[in-house]
Amino acid sequence: MLPCLPKNERIGCAARWVLVAWPCCILAPALPSAVGQCEIMKLVPDDGGPNFCFGLSVAVDGYDAAVGSPRTSQRGLAYVFEREGGAWSQAARFMGDGLYGLNDQFGQSVAISGNAMLVGAWSENTGGAVYAFRRHNGLWVREARFSAAETASGDRFGYSVALRGDVAVAGAPFRNAAYVFRWNGQAWTEQARLVAAGRVNTDAFGQPVALRGEEVVVGAPRHDAAGFNVGSAFVYERQRNGAWQQVAALTPAPAWPSSRFGAAIGLHAGVVAVGAPVGGSAFPAGATFVYERGGRGGWTQVAALSDPNAPGSSQIGVSVALDGGILLVGANQFREGAGPTTGAAYVFERRPAGWHAVARLTAHDGEDGDWFGAAVGLHGRLGLVGAWRDNPNGSRSGSAYLFATGPDDDGDGLMDACGCLGDLNGDWAVDSDDLSLLIASFGLALEGGPDLNADGVVDQHDLGIMLMRLGSVCP
Repeated sequence: MLPCLPKNERIGCAARWVLVAWPCCILAPALPSAVGQCEIMKLVPDDGGPNFCFGLSVAVDGYDAAVGSPRTSQRGLAYVFEREGGAWSQAARFMGDGLYGLNDQFGQSVAISGNAMLVGAWSENTGGAVYAFRRHNGLWVREARFSAAETASGDRFGYSVALRGDVAVAGAPFRNAAYVFRWNGQAWTEQARLVAAGRVNTDAFGQPVALRGEEVVVGAPRHDAAGFNVGSAFVYERQRNGAWQQVAALTPAPAWPSSRFGAAIGLHAGVVAVGAPVGGSAFPAGATFVYERGGRGGWTQVAALSDPNAPGSSQIGVSVALDGGILLVGANQFREGAGPTTGAAYVFERRPAGWHAVARLTAHDGEDGDWFGAAVGLHGRLGLVGAWRDNPNGSRSGSAYLFATGPDDDGDGLMDACGCLGDLNGDWAVDSDDLSLLIASFGLALEGGPDLNADGVVDQHDLGIMLMRLGSVCP
C-alpha cells in the first residue's frame, strides 16, 4: 500500500489564462484572461515532521480550520486551527486509539461544523472507524468513536466523512456503501445505509461524500453506467418518514473512459459539483461538472468547468468545495508552462449568466511535487488548500494554505475579498498598528496605502475611514 494515498503574505497576480464552461454540452465563450489570488497564511503543525502528510484532508467552517495528517508508518493525527482577531494558531491536536497499531490512517478525512469535528481512520482495526470531537468552553475533547454495524475488515469505513449539525455521513468505498449517523445528545447512532442500484464491488461508492440539510451526495468514481470507469454521483434525500431515498444518479456530458467522475463532491443549496480529474479528449486537464436541482426536483447539468491552457493530467477536479455561489476546485498536478508541477486551485463564481472563473490560486512558495490542491475546503470568503507533499518540516511533511476567496464584482481581476480597507500592515485586521501608520503619514501626498479614499492625500477623511474600520477583521 502506498503511503499517504492522495486524495503571511497577501499576493495579487495576473497571468494569461482562460477557462471554458460547457453548460448542457454547449461550449460557452472564453472567460477573461485574469488571475487573482489572495493568500492569508500558510499553516503547518507545531510538531510537524517527515511523512506527516499534513494537508491530505482539510475542512473549514467559520473561523475554524481542520487539517488531517495521516502520517506514514505512524499513528495519524488531526489538527484544529482557530482565528482570534486577525491571527491563526493551532488550537488542538488529536490522535486515535491506534487499535491497528501504525498506519491507522487517522486523518485521512476530516469534517468540521460549529463545535463538532469528525476524523476518519479507515485502516483502524482493519475495518475503519470515525472519531467525533466537540468543543466545550473553548477546549476540544473526544466525544465518541463509531463504525457501522456491519463494518468488516477491508471496508475502509471513514475514508470520507461529512458533518452538518447533528448529522454525519461516513463512506466505506471498499464496502460500496455510505452511512448516515445522528447525534442524539448521548451517542452517534446509525440511521441509514446508503447504496446505489446496480452497483458492483469495484465502484468505489463512498470514496467522497457530501452533506447539506436533507441531502446527501455520494461519489462512485469507478461506476460504469456511462462507460468504463467514467464514474457516477448519487443523490439521496431524507423523506418525511425519516428514510433516505436515492432520487438521482448523475453522470457527465461529455463522458470519457476512466475520468473518475465522482472522485470529489461539493454540495450546497440545490447545487452539486462533481470532479472528474482524469483528463480525456474533451478536457485533457480534467474537469468539474455542475448540476442544479429544478423546481420539480430533477437535476440538470448546467456547466462543465476546466482550463484549456492547463497541461494534460493537471487533475482539475481532484478536490471540490462549494459554498453559496462560490466553487473551489483543486488541480494538484497543475504546472505553469514548462515550470514545476506545484498544483493549483481554481475559484469559480455563479452569476446570472452562468459559472465564471475568477481566480487561480497558487502557493507563494510552491515547489515541484507539492500537490497543492489535493484537498480543498471553503466557507464564506475563506478557502483552505492542502499540499500534503510540501516539505516545510522534511519530506512530505505537508502544509495547508488559507486564502481569501469570493467574487470579483468590480472586474479588476482580483477577488474582492482580497481587499481589507484600512489594513496597512497586511495582517488582515484593522487595529491600532494600522492607525499609527496612518497618523505617521498624515498630511502627505500619497497614492494608495494610508490614502484610504484615493484622493491623493492622507487627511482627516482617511482618518475618519480608519476610525470607522477600526476593529474589523478580514476577509
